Amino acid sequence: MATKSRKGFKSFILIILGGLVNTPFLLYILYSIFPSLLIFIRIPLLLPNNIIVLSIVYFFLGIIYCTSATLLSRPKKIISPIYTQFVSFVLLYLFVIVRMYYIGIAGNLYLFNASILLVLILSLSSAFGLAQTPLLRFLTGVNGNREDLNIKSFTVNARIDSLSSLFQQLEVAKALNIKGSKRLDSGIIYQLDNAADKVKKILILRDPDYEGRTQVAIAQYKIGYFAIERLKEDESNAIIRPLELALQHANYEVLEGYEASVAEEILSRESLKATEPALVSWDSLHGYEKTTLISLSAIILILFLMWYFVQLSVIYFYLLLSLFGSSLLFFFIQFGLKKHFD
Repeated sequence: MATKSRKGFKSFILIILGGLVNTPFLLYILYSIFPSLLIFIRIPLLLPNNIIVLSIVYFFLGIIYCTSATLLSRPKKIISPIYTQFVSFVLLYLFVIVRMYYIGIAGNLYLFNASILLVLILSLSSAFGLAQTPLLRFLTGVNGNREDLNIKSFTVNARIDSLSSLFQQLEVAKALNIKGSKRLDSGIIYQLDNAADKVKKILILRDPDYEGRTQVAIAQYKIGYFAIERLKEDESNAIIRPLELALQHANYEVLEGYEASVAEEILSRESLKATEPALVSWDSLHGYEKTTLISLSAIILILFLMWYFVQLSVIYFYLLLSLFGSSLLFFFIQFGLKKHFD
């Protein structure tokens, strides 16, 4: 219980920090849309008044923060942009309405401006949060571990090619709702019909100790937007009974006392791929890839410093920033993202 409380408190702090990081940029996006109010309440302009640039920076800043906070959490805990954007909305709205009160705006004018800002800030933060969330889910994967899977395994006294032939029979395929298969080095994974958000798989694997036996593993789970969950017992048993009947009808004996740990481990890894981040780790990059990433990041940092201290023309700054930003994006696409279509 104490461990859960600590995890919840840590997530809460990370969400608050994310909101604090977002708030200044959201303020200046608001300024670009509603400049007269923010000038009236005397907020200084420190960032370029360009809503497109600010929106792009704000969008990716939120993605970078939430992705980093999620992947650095142990165990992994999704830090949703929806929550950080809500914190930004609350902080910014409170800041603006308190600022209006202290400089003397009152009465109907105060209520009118407060109402307009409520709708505007809430719309902005909601739009960014909803747009950032699918990208975060792709980059970080969902939460989940082996305990979140319904796993059952056993060993059958039959060769793997015999079981494969059994699963190809029309009656068995219909009973198990087999919709596809994937061949491994020494086995086959059968993908069963997924009802809504439920995933069901069967693995048949040649027993590594005896070629005349086959290990069978069944994995089932429910996949939500941010996490995978176990199915209820009656739901998970719905596929077990047809499989047992098919084996009995074919006179294949299920061996008592023989573990199918290898098949269970392989199927668990396959099922948990949805929890793996799309971004590869820093250590997995080659030396030249690390050098390229560091160089591109350094160039972008130099451009910001030149713009701030040397007063580089904003047009040239945006042009160069777009060029090197595109190069950096290409780098991540080429080297940083796994191929999901293997």
